[in-house]
Amino acid sequence: MLVRSFKHFSIRAFEELQGSELEPTWHLDAIARVLMQIESGELRRVLITLPPRSLKSHMISVAFPAWLMGRNPSLKIIATSYGEELAVLFANEWRRLLGAQWYQSAFPSTRITHRKDREGETHLTQGGHRLSVSAGGQLTGRGADIIIVDDPLKAAEAHSQPTRTRINDWFGQTLLSRLNDKRTGAIVVVMQRLHIDDLAGKLINEGGWHHLNLPAIAPMSMQVPLLGAKSYQWRVGEPLQNSREPIEVLDQVQRSMGAASFSAQYLQNPIPTQGNMIGLKYFQRFDPTTLRSRGHKTVISIDTANSGGASSDFSVIQTWQQVENNYYLVDMLRGRWDYPELKATVERLSAGLRHPRILIEEAGIAFGLTKELRASGCNCSAIKPRESKEQRVSRILPIIESERIFLPLSADWLDAFQAEIAAFPSGKHDDQVDAMSQFLNWAARQLPPDFKLPPIRVISQ
Repeated sequence: MLVRSFKHFSIRAFEELQGSELEPTWHLDAIARVLMQIESGELRRVLITLPPRSLKSHMISVAFPAWLMGRNPSLKIIATSYGEELAVLFANEWRRLLGAQWYQSAFPSTRITHRKDREGETHLTQGGHRLSVSAGGQLTGRGADIIIVDDPLKAAEAHSQPTRTRINDWFGQTLLSRLNDKRTGAIVVVMQRLHIDDLAGKLINEGGWHHLNLPAIAPMSMQVPLLGAKSYQWRVGEPLQNSREPIEVLDQVQRSMGAASFSAQYLQNPIPTQGNMIGLKYFQRFDPTTLRSRGHKTVISIDTANSGGASSDFSVIQTWQQVENNYYLVDMLRGRWDYPELKATVERLSAGLRHPRILIEEAGIAFGLTKELRASGCNCSAIKPRESKEQRVSRILPIIESERIFLPLSADWLDAFQAEIAAFPSGKHDDQVDAMSQFLNWAARQLPPDFKLPPIRVISQ
């Protein structure tokens, strides 16, 4: 069981290191699931965000490399943390596991060679090694099959822009290049959120990462996949670890550290100054497979950048379905397209849908797009906003707060969309919010005159 199941191995490892039993919880099961998917090759890029004291370092920086190297003693691993002292601590705990009698019985081929066994670097007799470095440290000439990044940024330095930039640049320009095989190598980043521009924010915005987000309190009801094709129904407002940190304890923590720090480190929702205009708690979830059999009206909402090219802002194409007076965001494309690419993308998308209505903000590279699409038979409307972005969003808050907006249970673009929603209007990007508000403002004008919504919230200038 220790060889086959990382979950069971991590429990036994905790008993070895702490001298007490580990209480199995569903969130540890969820973490174990994605880590086993890394080992199997199903996942290659994983981001895990969760609060302090959630056993993330034990699971990912200590037990996981010990289990991996037990199964494959030729594996090469680089493990990083924000400070050298912490990196060495995790390495020593990992080394202690490898020396335990039960470990050596379960994994008889995994042994440390005495020829190279230091705090920062330990080699195995079968060719594997574990290299421990602090975030931002030197890695010249070193390679790995798996890279583990555990809290690359210290909480006390989170609001230092030079420090955030240094860590993010080091990750992108140095650490990523250390994979021995870019096709099969895996990276797992685990951290508490500290700032909208921390490493997790960078990865969410770039996309392409499997994100397991486990805040201290569920921001909405959701199903969290667990081992063995099981799932946990996590209800909105339910604590992550109710036995250890119930709501009353979390309330005390929030009063002690302040709402902004609590929102980042515990709720995994760092909010910039003047952010959080739109409440994520009002968004509902849906299973896309159950929507297709129901009657709907399809609308494509397009927000375009001022120019095309690699250094421009994003253009966004959202596909919405209206069922009665509820609105489902079923798909989203986001890219840096020039005019011909944008036009071709819209044409391909609309050709696969059933008579969609297309809304286009005629600005930037989209000037003339409505006319050309109409000539090809598309049902297009040119949108020319006359209000600020904040005013446009304030008009659709009643629709959002009446819980009529539905997001899919999972999608590659979902994390970046939610991060932008939470940061608006002070985030780096607002293209996804613009496309949403464009559609919802249009949809609000289609509602029957006697349809009742909550009153419009007044947003100060």
